[in-house]
Amino acid sequence: MQQAGFWRSSYEGLYRSYLSDLTSCGGLYRSYLSDLTSWGGLYRSYLSNLMQKAQYYCWTSQRSHWSFVQLELNKLRTVFTSRIGVNTASDYTDDIPSSFKVSIDFQGDPS
Repeated sequence: MQQAGFWRSSYEGLYRSYLSDLTSCGGLYRSYLSDLTSWGGLYRSYLSNLMQKAQYYCWTSQRSHWSFVQLELNKLRTVFTSRIGVNTASDYTDDIPSSFKVSIDFQGDPS
C-alpha cells in the first residue's frame, strides 16, 4: 500500500511539474501570438497600401507591373524574416502573387 502511495505522489509531482512547464510555454506561445497579431495587422495594412499602388500601376505592361509587385514583396519578406523568422515570413508571402493576380488582374488605365 505504501508503495502505491509513493508512486501516486511521485506521479502527481511530475504531473504538476509538467503543468507548470506547459503553463509557461503557453504564456510564451500567447506572447508570440500577440506579437504575430500585431505584425499581422501591420502586414495587412502594408498589403492594402501595396494593392492601391498596384492598381495605380496596372495600366503599364504586365511585365512591369509584376516586377513592381515582386520588388515590394521581396522587401516585405526581408522585413518579416528579420522580425519573426524565416518560416513565418515564407508562410506569409509565398502565395501572395496569385492572390494579387486574382484581385487586380490588370484592370486597365485607372484614369
